Amino acid sequence: MQIFDLVIGVLLVICCHAFFLVRDGFPVSRDRVVAALWGLPFVALLCGFVFLDVKGWLECEWSFTPAMASLIVGGCLMAFRPNVTRYQRDLPVSSALAFTIFRDVLLVLGAAVLSVVLIELPWNDEFYALPANMVLLNFAMIALGFVCLYLLGLRSGSLVALGMSFLFFVGIAQYFISQFKQSSILPSDLMALGTAMAVSDGYDFVFTDSIVSLVPWYSAAIVLLSFMVPVRPRIFGKRRYSMFIEGALGCIFCFAFAHALVTTDFVNTFGCTNSYWDPLGVYKTQGFLPSFTSLAQSLAIKEPEGYSDQKADQLEKGYASQYDATRGSSEGVRMAQEQFAGQKPAIVAIMNESYADLSVFNGLDGGYEGAAYPRTLQDGIVGGKVLSSVFGGGTCNSEFEFLTGVSMAHVGFGTYPFTSYNLSNIASLPKQLSSYGYSSTAIHPYIATNWNRDVIYGQIGFDEFIARDDFDGGEWYHAGLSDACSYAKILDILRDDSSPQFIFDVTIQNHGGYDWGNIPADQLPSYSPQGVSDTVRNALNEYVACINKSDADLAWFLNELRVIGRPVVVVFFGDHQPAFTNELNDAAFGDTDSIAGQARIYETPYFMWANYDLPSSDQVSQYMDTNICNLAGLLLEYVGVPLTEYQKSSLALQETLSYLNAFGYRSPDGQWYSLDDDGSPYIDLVNDRAAIQYRNFAELI
Repeated sequence: MQIFDLVIGVLLVICCHAFFLVRDGFPVSRDRVVAALWGLPFVALLCGFVFLDVKGWLECEWSFTPAMASLIVGGCLMAFRPNVTRYQRDLPVSSALAFTIFRDVLLVLGAAVLSVVLIELPWNDEFYALPANMVLLNFAMIALGFVCLYLLGLRSGSLVALGMSFLFFVGIAQYFISQFKQSSILPSDLMALGTAMAVSDGYDFVFTDSIVSLVPWYSAAIVLLSFMVPVRPRIFGKRRYSMFIEGALGCIFCFAFAHALVTTDFVNTFGCTNSYWDPLGVYKTQGFLPSFTSLAQSLAIKEPEGYSDQKADQLEKGYASQYDATRGSSEGVRMAQEQFAGQKPAIVAIMNESYADLSVFNGLDGGYEGAAYPRTLQDGIVGGKVLSSVFGGGTCNSEFEFLTGVSMAHVGFGTYPFTSYNLSNIASLPKQLSSYGYSSTAIHPYIATNWNRDVIYGQIGFDEFIARDDFDGGEWYHAGLSDACSYAKILDILRDDSSPQFIFDVTIQNHGGYDWGNIPADQLPSYSPQGVSDTVRNALNEYVACINKSDADLAWFLNELRVIGRPVVVVFFGDHQPAFTNELNDAAFGDTDSIAGQARIYETPYFMWANYDLPSSDQVSQYMDTNICNLAGLLLEYVGVPLTEYQKSSLALQETLSYLNAFGYRSPDGQWYSLDDDGSPYIDLVNDRAAIQYRNFAELI
């Protein structure tokens, strides 16, 4: 029934404009063409509602009828626009100027007020509790931007309407990001739009009353802005001179506004904060625009205070010497290096999509024991938890940390190095192993261009990249080709080429969302933790089914490696937790306002395992928590691969900074600190690490 009403609405708007076109005859006047163009947004939105209804993405209890009516009425009113603008032009010049000044000030300010609502209300359930100073800051940013658009649009309402439409779209996009990822739109997300679009088919974009109820207000504003027609005085007998002045003023205002956004420190000037643990919470208490701008200002990798190349080199040398004098001089490491000199094992690294252990959330109130690995592995080298720098998405940052040994702690929150930097000059695991005769292969059974992998993998030294198009069919499970498919590809490489191999596999099977309903019923568990929504309960059961499948595929893969007939070492870790664990964490512990509480949703399992005896390990699955950025160095230490000075210094610092990510770190005594906590007794070590990394990364990109 809704589709029928919407189609009738589209036809009404089109017929209304067609009637006036026929009535006025040909040639069609400029005013009539402009009126039709102003009617297009209303037709487009009505057609958009048709699409949403067909997809089943329109779930409104009360807002649909007023929204549809406003679009139909607004679209039809645009047909009468020439009559209104003709009346304005017929006014005496003095009266017209006074009228337009009053009208334009009122409409621009009104559009700014409404835009604050349009960008905030769809997603911000704390909007009405925003502090007055933050409301004013949001309004001022939009109002100043609209003044620029007003002047650039030669004092017409067209660009202001486009600006307001854009902000409404941002508010809607932020709504879905908060729903799917429990996060916010970050500045670096703008550099990964292609990836976002590629994975968006895994989610249902359901429009509810919180969005649709704003459409009548939006429609009314577009109608009023359409009547914003300039009245220009003659300058030297020509109106075009006044148009030139308006355009020039617009350019000047835009430059000044952009300069202010770049140079004004939002943290110190307006009191904005950047919470790297909980960006969504900060967006809700400050508003979207100030929070986004403040984060954008923090994207640049800042040179550490008191930094110099000489000082950084001395620090690196000092910590590397400390490593050589302690763990690097152990009998196990020495024997492992001798073993590696005579036998180079294949090295397989598996970063499993969204692999996490949800048993930490009180066993899901149903005795859930969690992911099988590393819990059930008896002959592993080492295993435990790694601290990721991303949550609910941002996979590429975990692989960046692993492959380069660079911690996001000193790169910046919200940055995606794969899409932001040229990494050709950066040291990496594939380049390091290549110097010892290894061939390097990256595997990701999904779209090659996601996260710019088709470019970045070449820059960091991979010889070959096997993506989805290189798979000849295979088992599909949940979000894509199963883990077993990618493991089979690894086995093919190991069996076909006996030379030293480094293989890095990024799986896709467990990718969100988790409301697809494509898991066989007999594989779905029925956990029902208390204090979470039905949506989360359904999602977690679909997710746990995926993890069970991952565990089964991994068990098969390790058994194949046990009898493959060549030495192989494996490191396995999860890239991040699924987005819904934020709600599980809050329900189970209620301490999510603390760093320790937030850190819980950034932990994933890892383990290292080998199918041959290593002199550096008893291979009884030693437990140890670590950082993703140190996983590669730790693995190479066990295997006996000579370490770089940077890797040695990182492992030396890990003795104290063993659990660190983009937001903070855990000390040896179990206390958590934010990276900028100058009161921490470990702040000097953090600063030393930042200087060493700046030398090895920031100066080379």
